[in-house]
Formats: sequence, structure tokens, C-alpha cells
Amino acid sequence: MRNEFCTLFDVNYLPRGLVLYRSLERHCDDFRLRVFCMDAETKEILERLRLPRLIAIGLDELEAHDSALASVKPTRTQVEYCWTATPAVCVYALETEPDLDAITYVDADLMFFRDPEPIWQELGDDSVLIVPHRYAPQWKPHEETSGTYNVEFMTFRRDEPGLETLHWWRDRCLEWCYFRYEDGKMGDQKYLDDWPERFSGVHVLQHPGGGLAPWNVDNYDLARRNGNVLVDERELVFYHHHSLRLYRGITRLRAAGFLADRYRYTPGPVPFVWMTNYPMAPSERELVWDPYLHELGRALEDVRRTVPGFSAGFVDLDGRALALGEAQRVVRQRLPRLVGAVRRAKRVLGSARLPDHRASWKAREVAEQMLALAREQLREPDAVPPYRAFLEAIDWSLSELALPEPAHFLDFGCGVGHYGELLERRFPGRFRYTGCDYSEAMVETARAEWPSREFVVNDLFSNTLDLGAFDVVCASALVDVIDEYDRALDVLLGSKARFVLLHRQQLTEGSSRAEVAPGYEGQTTYRSYVNREDLERIGARHDRQILASFHVQDDIHSFLFGVVAE
Repeated sequence: MRNEFCTLFDVNYLPRGLVLYRSLERHCDDFRLRVFCMDAETKEILERLRLPRLIAIGLDELEAHDSALASVKPTRTQVEYCWTATPAVCVYALETEPDLDAITYVDADLMFFRDPEPIWQELGDDSVLIVPHRYAPQWKPHEETSGTYNVEFMTFRRDEPGLETLHWWRDRCLEWCYFRYEDGKMGDQKYLDDWPERFSGVHVLQHPGGGLAPWNVDNYDLARRNGNVLVDERELVFYHHHSLRLYRGITRLRAAGFLADRYRYTPGPVPFVWMTNYPMAPSERELVWDPYLHELGRALEDVRRTVPGFSAGFVDLDGRALALGEAQRVVRQRLPRLVGAVRRAKRVLGSARLPDHRASWKAREVAEQMLALAREQLREPDAVPPYRAFLEAIDWSLSELALPEPAHFLDFGCGVGHYGELLERRFPGRFRYTGCDYSEAMVETARAEWPSREFVVNDLFSNTLDLGAFDVVCASALVDVIDEYDRALDVLLGSKARFVLLHRQQLTEGSSRAEVAPGYEGQTTYRSYVNREDLERIGARHDRQILASFHVQDDIHSFLFGVVAE
């Protein structure tokens, strides 16, 4: 079987795509890699690199060929559109190259350690190849939302079963492909769960050296023999270097000891700092990560010869922020008693000695600015990302949850009450709304603007309301502006409310942290960045789980929590 591959990525994954290409170049005598460029910059750089076995295909070419794909683009985020396009690029390859017997899609962050011949031998005469996650026990719960199989390496033959499966997948992704778990779906991946039963000719890869990844590596013994990496005594074919995060501007911190744990330093012509969300055994780092990072440094060097100063895909993180994040993580994990003592001291000493920027929300001028912005945004609410995500969450709740009519809705940290107006416009009479805020200025402003609605003064940390009397408790950008975000989450998720909607929360792939940040004009507030694993951990502490998530914009998301079913 010929090594005919395709992948897709934008400029942020360009160096990783080059590592993929060069690994194929090292191990395959004959191959072609079609790269579907999700932005113009990627195509321009790849064409300037002149890689002999790489075919760069522009997004305009793909969309001209598949108008149905282009038509759903406005409804998807960049990540969601890439997922939606995955089956479409396979269809494109088979329809535009009639001599192709089969096409194999590969994720851009794979690296091959040998040629894939053992995989082709195992596939035999079957029509479709899919790769199982094979989760290690500690990651097994992720299978419910991420699926049994991973869209990382998939082969489709040009025969009736192969084309039927591929076109079915493309059609489903056009209908629905979002970064949330809903009705048994998640992105493009959960669609694969029943393929072995739904379609004929589907082969599930058994070779342990195909699909090795951070979520399953603990299931296997890794070793090196005669220059080859072995997985349970069989040669490693490819590894999925998932969850890699790259940082710039902080390599000097290596000497200060801040990179000894989560953050790691890779030297070379283009040194960089990196991390993953998964713990890593020394053998895994030595055998599969260090070679990859070495190749990634080479790829960066080559790209920078073509594009001086290229740094797409890297995250800015200065030394002060890194040091603060690491210090907070250590304190939270190793010195919990000290955390409590510091917080008690802060409350005792008062704002004169330790400024509490939460108090900035009590300023009348901040309430006036919020009201002016809300009035402007409510003119065209569908054009406002937080409003769209909020309405999407409410739509989902009404269709999926057994909510009474009217449902009692508490808007915690309601500000000037604009979400109550949004609810009444879109779902008239469906909710009995109550807004509460610890700022008297906010509550007075809300009462004046919406005199027919109920607003009360109430502090999250000195709560006087019976939260169990509400069907939905919504905290919109409330935890996001509190320095004690973990304490705030404990109050909300530990309440007796049936459902808790955490709306507009900034996520991070690094350590959860809070930083002082500017707010409205003349205001200084906090900005909290919460790791999703920490969010899930705090929820589990109160027997709650995330029922659905909704993308707001960039790294901001909303999460609907419910009680774990017995």
C-alpha cells in the first residue's frame, strides 16, 4: 500500500507539521503529504520551503471544491472549523486524484519512528482504519466525552465501504461539529464510536506502536534496542505529541529553578520552554519527547531562515508571571495551611495594607460604564460573543434538562442586570429571574433600569440566599474577576442549586492563577485563569460534573454543571 497522507494546520502548527513531514522523509522511501493550509501564511511559507514530497493546498481551493464546507464556516470557531474540515480534506484528495487507491489522514503533531508498513499489513484488505485511544486507567473517564477512537490516523480506501464511511462522516460534521459534549457528540471524534458496527470493512488498529500517546503510554513498557524504540517489544510506529504548549521569552528562568517541574527547557539553536498537561515518566521523555523536541527546534530554525523572527504558536509568558504561577501552585498543593493563613491575614489587615481590587466593582462610575456598554450591546445581542454563548447554554438547558416552568434563575454577580433582559427577550415568561450583586451601586443601577425585576444586595462569600431554591444559578464573569477563584467555585458548586452555569471563564493550560488586571476605565480588578482539570476537580469535590461546555471566544468558555448521577 502506498504512503499517501494528508493533514491540515494553520501557521501556529507549522513547525510541528514540518516535524511530521521530516519524520516521514526519514522512514518512508516513497510518500506524499498533502497539507491543507488553514490560512494563507502557512501556504506561502510551505511554498517557499520547497519540500519535494509535500503538496500545499490552499483553503480557498478546498472551499471552492466543497461549497457545503465553506457555508458552515461562519458557525464554527477556528478549531471547530478544522475539525469540520478533516473528513472534507480526505474527500478532496480522493475526488481530485482519481489514481489514489486510498488516503490516510494524520494529525500534524504526530512523529513517525519507523515506516508504517506494519499498520498496512494489519489493515489487509479492509476499507477503513481507525485507532483506539486505549486510555490508561487514570484517563479512562475521558472516553465518555472524547470517544473510543482518536482522529489522529485514519485510512479510507477508494471502495464502496470506504467511501460510504467517509461521506457519512463528512455529512455529520457539516451538520454538527462543535467543541462541546452534546447528545453523545463531541467535535468530529465521537462520531467514530460505532463505526465497527455501523459500517463494513472497518478495522480497529491493534498494533501498540500505532497511536502511542500521553493518555495511554502508561499501559506499556518502553525500551530502546538496536536504535529502535519498542512498545511492549514491538517497534514504535508513531507517537501523538498532544497537549504540547510552547513559550517564548522565559528561557533565562531555567537557571532560577522555575523550570524544574511543569515547565521544561530544550536547548539548541532555537531554545524554548515547553510543557504538557500530562505527567511524564523519564523513559517517555527520553525515548519519544526529547527526539521530537530536537526535531521541533530544527524545524523552527529552518522556518526562521525563511521568515526571520517567526514565533507563531508560542505563548508569551514573562518571568514574573511564571514565577507567580509556580509559587501559587506550590503553595496550593504543598502548604494549604499557609494559604488559609494568608487569606485570613488579608481579611484582618484590610485594604489599606493589602489592596482588595474586588472593591473596585462597588464604584458607581464602574456601574455607569457597565450600563452604557450593556445598552449598546443589547441593540444587537447576537453580535456579542458572551451573549451568544449564554443563549446557547440556555437553549441547551431547556432542551436537555427537566426544568420547571417557570424555572427559578439566580444571576449571581448580576452587575446591571442585562442578562435578565436577555432572558426575557429570548425566552419570555420562561424564567423567574433574580439578580444579586455585592455592589450596592450595581443593584441600584439595575433596579432603575429594569424596575419590574427583582434585584438584591448579596455577597458570594457572605451569602444570605437559599441557593437550593433556584433551578439554575448563573455566575457570569464572576469567578473570572475574583482572586480567590477556588473559594468562589467551592461556594457555587457546593450549593444545593440543581444546576450551576459558570459563564465566561478564562481557561489556561498552565497552572490556575489570579492576576491583577485593568477593567473599566479607572478600574483595577482581578483576572483569574483556571485550568480545566482544576475546574473538574473542584466540581467532583461537590459531586458535580460538567454536563456541557460552550465556547465564548479565544480561551473563554462557559460550563454547565449538574449533580453526578448515582
